[in-house]
Amino acid sequence: MSEYGIKDRAARKGDRVVCNLNVYVDGIAVTSASSSGETFVIGDKSMIDEVDTAFAGMNVGETKNVEVEYPDDYVEYDFLEKLYNLGYDSFRFKITLIV
Repeated sequence: MSEYGIKDRAARKGDRVVCNLNVYVDGIAVTSASSSGETFVIGDKSMIDEVDTAFAGMNVGETKNVEVEYPDDYVEYDFLEKLYNLGYDSFRFKITLIV
């Protein structure tokens, strides 16, 4: 596992990164579900798979949009489950790699 500070290459599995995560439902930002300065290791399964794998190949400062279907077996994020129970089954994450 690498330390923070990916500067001269794209992020890859095993890298510890800091990122911003913004969540949107039907184009509306869900600020209570968004976070800044989130830290995790790419590939450690602490994020939804689509979000986790999207960081691999990103460079510092890069931003991506990731479409996510609510995974039936995923219960880590309570806000996604609440939105799913309200009838929303897909979400868009705008992710930015900070470090």
